[in-house]
Amino acid sequence: MTTIEQVFDEIGGFGKFQTIILLLQTSIKFLVAYSMMLMSYAGYVGKFECVAPSEYGSAPTAYTNGSRLLGVGTGHAGNASAPALNVCSVNGTKCTDFMFHGSKRTVTSEWNLVCDLRWLKATIISIQMSGVVLGAIVGGLCGDHFGRKKTIYGAVLLHIIFNIIAAFSVSWQMFAVMRFFIGITMGAAMVIVIPYPTEFLPTRWRHVIPLTPCWTLGVMLFAGTAAWLEDWSHLQLTSAALATLAFAGSLYMPESPRWLATQGRLEESHDALLQVARANGKCLPDLAKEVIKKIADDKREMDKDKKYTYLDLFKGRENSKMTIIFSFQWFVLAFIYYGISFAVTSFAGNLYLNIFIMNLIQLPIYFITFYILGRVSRRVTCVIFTAIIMCLNLVCVVLHLTARDEVRSLGISVVCTVTYLVTVGCWSVSQAWVVESYPTVSRSLGSGFVSLTGRLGSVVSPLLINLDEWPLFSFILMAALALVCIVGVFFLPETGKLDMKDTMKGHKNGHMTGQGIKADPVSDDLGYDVILTPPGLSPDEPGPKVLAGSKA
Repeated sequence: MTTIEQVFDEIGGFGKFQTIILLLQTSIKFLVAYSMMLMSYAGYVGKFECVAPSEYGSAPTAYTNGSRLLGVGTGHAGNASAPALNVCSVNGTKCTDFMFHGSKRTVTSEWNLVCDLRWLKATIISIQMSGVVLGAIVGGLCGDHFGRKKTIYGAVLLHIIFNIIAAFSVSWQMFAVMRFFIGITMGAAMVIVIPYPTEFLPTRWRHVIPLTPCWTLGVMLFAGTAAWLEDWSHLQLTSAALATLAFAGSLYMPESPRWLATQGRLEESHDALLQVARANGKCLPDLAKEVIKKIADDKREMDKDKKYTYLDLFKGRENSKMTIIFSFQWFVLAFIYYGISFAVTSFAGNLYLNIFIMNLIQLPIYFITFYILGRVSRRVTCVIFTAIIMCLNLVCVVLHLTARDEVRSLGISVVCTVTYLVTVGCWSVSQAWVVESYPTVSRSLGSGFVSLTGRLGSVVSPLLINLDEWPLFSFILMAALALVCIVGVFFLPETGKLDMKDTMKGHKNGHMTGQGIKADPVSDDLGYDVILTPPGLSPDEPGPKVLAGSKA
């Protein structure tokens, strides 16, 4: 039986059309990365002076660098005192205002989020990431119910609007609310941005999408523009401008033909495939109609007009196990990734240079991971990467306990940067793995739920990972979570050489292996259309194969 992956091979495989949609969809991931990292700059705390009531009269006194200046801005020097940069009180007197050094205009300096309000930096980050969590939930549901295209470009349009409003925030409360809504749009877009273009690719090219370094390039651009603009409001407007460019892709992108087929919209599905073929300079084979009709018939036979929900991800032992383990893996990876990302201001050296370097060195990991995935299974790759993450965090523990002060900060910064790098590689592999593991009818839901738990990790990471106040606890916690994650990955099904499925029809309660899908005699509510391949024979090679449920 011809599959839709074979149809994509017939009409060009990875051709001109796939290249265009790769650029269009990765531009969305590019802008999300840019917007997500904005709080790394907006929450930056530079040097500031304490302004307290003067003991010599009604004029306030600014304490800085060991000098007491009477009457802020008057330039009249008073008596010498101890250095008092970045303090919240002087001689028991609380600061009534703060004067920040340098040209940086951050959220922290805009609304004096230091001292008694220093907790608001981490809180605003968590508010933003809470929005990302909600966006993942909404995006997963909308992606499977209303389509990939409407969901992702609707999120991009709202992203433009909320960023413009946020740029003109008049209080930290207004800014926090806008970052929450911006987070929703980012979460919804990220749920769809991998499955959507992947559904236009044949089997051998599926891992290209998550391994495109658009996220890295987006963060690098952010570091450059932040160093240039040095203004949180201007960075918000820049994010809106990038989103506007990404939204233009909606004029070219068709809806996913696989999703359209599962909805019974056969003519639209055929037209989408025809657009792919024409762009690639190929003819659409006649059997394409039969393939999409088979998808629609299977969907109708299996569940008629059923609308899937997140509960369907937990029907059956194997599906429940898969969803839970993927979810925990993403929680751990997001916890470590964002914990280190938002802690970059604690590293030694220049803020912008740290952000730029942490992402510049990511570029090789994408090519290395791409090479590895062509030869090694998803499971083995994730185990190796996660083990490295665990070991690097233990190295940070040793450095913190034994290194001299002059080398400790730099050493930990270097090791954390490498940890960040390896986490990116592991997460890229897992993104491809998750998309391949769920059928079209619930792919957005599966990606959405796993993304949801990943975002929960990003919500709590700035609250638990603090390299300034409790670095030892932070490193031990990340190492322990990585160890548990390694154990869980061994129980996940391998998908690298298998066609993605479109409906729930077919094999019941099967679990995937490197040799195809192994059948269990026990029936379950969920399953996949599969071809059983004898051990030692690749599913792509000629040879005896049997359809699941039939007799050899």
